[in-house]
Amino acid sequence: MNDKEKLHYRYMIAFLVWTGLLLFSFFYGKNGNEVVSYIGFAGTLSSIILAVAALIYAFYQNSIYGSSNEKLDTSAKRIESVTSSLDRTNEQVSLRLNETVAELRDSLEQTINHMNTGFKQISSSLQEQLDQNAIMNTSLEQVRETVMETKYNLYFALGNFNSVKTEELSTNELNNFILNYVQFQSIHQIIFLYYFIELKKIDKEGNVYNFIIWALNKKIAMDSDVFHEEDDSVKTMVLNKNIGLFWGLYYQTTYSGILEIEGDLSKTIIKSINSDLERAVINRIDLSGIIDQDLHSSLMDMMQNEI
Repeated sequence: MNDKEKLHYRYMIAFLVWTGLLLFSFFYGKNGNEVVSYIGFAGTLSSIILAVAALIYAFYQNSIYGSSNEKLDTSAKRIESVTSSLDRTNEQVSLRLNETVAELRDSLEQTINHMNTGFKQISSSLQEQLDQNAIMNTSLEQVRETVMETKYNLYFALGNFNSVKTEELSTNELNNFILNYVQFQSIHQIIFLYYFIELKKIDKEGNVYNFIIWALNKKIAMDSDVFHEEDDSVKTMVLNKNIGLFWGLYYQTTYSGILEIEGDLSKTIIKSINSDLERAVINRIDLSGIIDQDLHSSLMDMMQNEI
């Protein structure tokens, strides 16, 4: 309804009220007593109606008030329930947090203990390697002294004894040393020597680091059983132990002269190998059975594909 329609509506109401007043004055204007009686009766009736309406309204308001109180009670109970639930949740969170802190503390202690154990193993392994190198260096020094003494005796005896017989004696001494040396080495050191022999056969530069990875994957290197664990520190420890094994062999064999190696881990060149050493190593490999035909083929493929 727009403003114009509202205005017309108001005019109509005013006209009807005015018409009603005219009619009321026309019919009841002559007898004033009846008008007063009517008005009094109407007032009494209106009072009764208003009283009844007031009672109804009061009852209605009381009903609304009771409903509101009930809703307030329900809300209060819900708030109390939520508060209790929050308290229980807070207790559970606190308990779980304490358990998590305890688990983290235990895990950290286990990790620290594991690291300490690993460091002790590395220290022990290095010490064993140093002790072994010291023993081998002492033995090799004695061998070199024996060889030098044998050479001196050979030169001294050339004029009086058969040189071939003396040369055979010197060769036998060196051969006995090589046999004892090969027997003394661990199987992992023998596998290194076997790799050097095969590398010399194909007359090719080698990569000792790649060979160590290959041997660990084939589970024939030192500590191969723990190399595939997820802990990177353990892998690094195993790699370093095998690299240390290579350098130990490098200094032992080159110092004694039974094996001549040039280069480093990534570029290894085998210049010469003592034939007695080669036979002794291959014989021990065959007796151990650690490298079968399939493993030998895999080793050859790895060496041929090295860059």
